[in-house]
Amino acid sequence: MARRARRTVLSALAHPLVMLLVFTAALLYVRPALRDAAPRADSLAAILPAGQYETLFQSYESQRSALELLDAQIGRAGGDPVLERQRDQLADNVALLGRACEAEEARELLRAVATYDERLAERSQTAHNGAYLGAEATLYRALAELDDPRVIENSGEMPAVVYLATNQFALAPVVFAISDLGFASNTTYDGSLEFLLWVVPLAAASFAGACLSERAAAPVCLRLGSAHAVVVGAVCGCVAAAVVVLPAAVVSTLRNGVGELAYPLAYLNGVGGSVVSSAGTLLGQRALMLVASALFFSALAHLSLRLARRAVPGVLAAAGVVALAVQPWWFSRSNSLLDAACLIPVTYLDPFRVTGGGASTLVSTPASLIPGAGAGVGVLVLGLSAVLVAAAPKLAALLASTTCRWRLVTACDLSSCLGGLFQARWFGFVAGLSRRVLTLLAGDPLAHGPPSRRPGLTRVGASQRGSGVRFPVRTRGSPT
Repeated sequence: MARRARRTVLSALAHPLVMLLVFTAALLYVRPALRDAAPRADSLAAILPAGQYETLFQSYESQRSALELLDAQIGRAGGDPVLERQRDQLADNVALLGRACEAEEARELLRAVATYDERLAERSQTAHNGAYLGAEATLYRALAELDDPRVIENSGEMPAVVYLATNQFALAPVVFAISDLGFASNTTYDGSLEFLLWVVPLAAASFAGACLSERAAAPVCLRLGSAHAVVVGAVCGCVAAAVVVLPAAVVSTLRNGVGELAYPLAYLNGVGGSVVSSAGTLLGQRALMLVASALFFSALAHLSLRLARRAVPGVLAAAGVVALAVQPWWFSRSNSLLDAACLIPVTYLDPFRVTGGGASTLVSTPASLIPGAGAGVGVLVLGLSAVLVAAAPKLAALLASTTCRWRLVTACDLSSCLGGLFQARWFGFVAGLSRRVLTLLAGDPLAHGPPSRRPGLTRVGASQRGSGVRFPVRTRGSPT
C-alpha cells in the first residue's frame, strides 16, 4: 500500500501540467529572495524602517521650534486654556522624541519610539490612524525583546522564517505585464493574488494524485475505494506546495540564516483594530490551512470521478472556487453572503487574508471584515467540507438503499396488516351486517324479499339473457 502510494505521488508530480505550474510558481517566488542586499550598518538608523530615524530628528527639531514659538505667544497673550493645552501636548511630544533621539542602543530606541506612537494613537482623530500607530507601537515593543532587534524590509536581507511569513509581491511583474498588454486598467497591486502561487499547483497536484489513485487498479474502470484516494491526492498537493516554497527557503537560509520564529508581524484587522503575531505562528497556521485545502481539492476530484467517471466537472468546480476567491468583493462589505462567508471554503483558500502577515511594517487584511473568520475556523471548515464532499457518493448510496428498504418494509407491513384485517372474524360479521342493511334500503329490488312464483309458468333458458320462453306446465288434475 505504501509503495503504491509513493509511486502515485511521484507519478502525479511528474505530470507535465503539474511540473509546469510548480516550476513557474517556484521561479516567481524565489525571485525576490535574489535581490541585492545592502550592506548592513551597525548604526541605530538600520534598526527602524528606511528613513524613519532621520524623520524622528526632523520631527524633534520642528516640534521644539513650535514649542518655543508657542511659549512666546502665550507670554504675549496671557493665560489661554486652548494654547496651554496645545503647549502641554507639544512639550510631551518633544520630551518623548528627545528620549528617542538620545537613545544609545537598539532596544532603548525601539521602546522610546513605541511610547511615542502610543501617545499619538491616544490623540488620533481617526480609528484607522490610531490602529496603525497602536500596531506599530506593539510591533516595536516585541522587536525589542529579540536577540537581533531590527525591522527587516528588504527581501534580500530576510531570513527564511521572515521571508516565508511576509508578503513578497512575487506576482507583481505578472500583474504589471498583464496591465501593460491592456487586459487590465489597474496599475497597482496589493498582493491579493499571491495565494495563487500555492493554490494552483496544489489543486492541480491534488487532482492528479486523486485520479491516479482511483485508477490504480485498472486504466479505465474505476475501482471501489475509500478515503485512500483522497489522502493520496492531498499528499500530492502538499508536496507540490512545499516544492514551490523550497527554493526560496533555501536561498534565504543560505544568505541570511533561518531566523527567529518569534519575529513579530503586525497587521491591521480592517475594523479599526490591530493584531501582532509571530512568524512561527503564522507559518503553522498557513501550513494547516494549505493541508486542509489540499484535502478539499482532492475530495472534489474523488467526487467528480465517482459521479461523472471523469475529472472535468471537478476541475471546472475547482476553477470556479479559486476564481471566486480572487474577487476582492468577496472579502468586502459588499458581499451579500458576508454573515455566512465564514462557513464557506472559498474564504480560506487565501491563508494570507485570514492569518495576516507582514509587508514592510504593516499590512491590511480584508478577510477580517468577515465575522468569525479565523485560522482555526478555516481549518475546521475546509476539513469538514472535504469530508462531506468525499463521502457524498457513499451517503447518496446509503440514502437510496435505506429509502428502498423502507419502502419494501412499509409495503410488506401494510399488506400483512390488511390481510390480517380481512381475515378477522369481526370483519366478516361487520361485512355481513352491512350487506343486510343495504338490502333494506329504499329502492332496492330485494328490499321486500324474493319475487313470488306464479303457478303454471316457469322460465326455460334463463341462462340466455332475454331469450327465456314461458309455457304452461301440466299439473295434476289439469286438462291436457
